[in-house]
Formats: sequence, C-alpha cells, structure tokens
Amino acid sequence: MESKQGLGSIVQQFKPAVIMTEMDMTAQTQAIDIAIDAVRKHSAERKIAAEIKRAFDRKYGGKWHCIVGREYGCYLDHAENCFIYLFIGRYAIALWR
Repeated sequence: MESKQGLGSIVQQFKPAVIMTEMDMTAQTQAIDIAIDAVRKHSAERKIAAEIKRAFDRKYGGKWHCIVGREYGCYLDHAENCFIYLFIGRYAIALWR
C-alpha cells in the first residue's frame, strides 16, 4: 500500500493545468484525460504527442497537431474551438486543428 505522501506526489505529477483553451468542455475534458493517459504510458515526448494527436484525429476527424515539451514557445493559427494549451506535470502540451 502506498503512503499518503506517495499517492499525493503521483496525483501532483499528473495534475492538469489548462493555460489557454478554445474548446468546449467535453473536448477539453477529453484532451486532459487523453494527455494524462499518454504521459503515464510514455516517457518520450514524441510518443506522448503522437498518442494525443492520433486520439483526436480518430475522435474528431481532420488533421490535429500536437507539441509536447518542457521548454518551447509557439504562435499558431487554429480552427475555431480547436485549441488547448495545458501542462500535465512537467510537460507543456499544445493541441490544435
């Protein structure tokens, strides 16, 4: 059994922080859930990004784009209501169509 402190650090590690979004709440919640799952499964940023992108391609169609990293800036155009920028633990994630 994990100690409460250990469980707390795990929760903190995957705690989402949405910085900016132009998505409805359903898509936003799905993006967060998919991102948390991808971060739990993969340590390579490229694999995290690929999993998130493919999940949104399947769920919402079209061509989605995803960047995952720890230090980057971005400036991009996106389709209406198709953008989220968030942190999951130490990873910054930008997802847009």
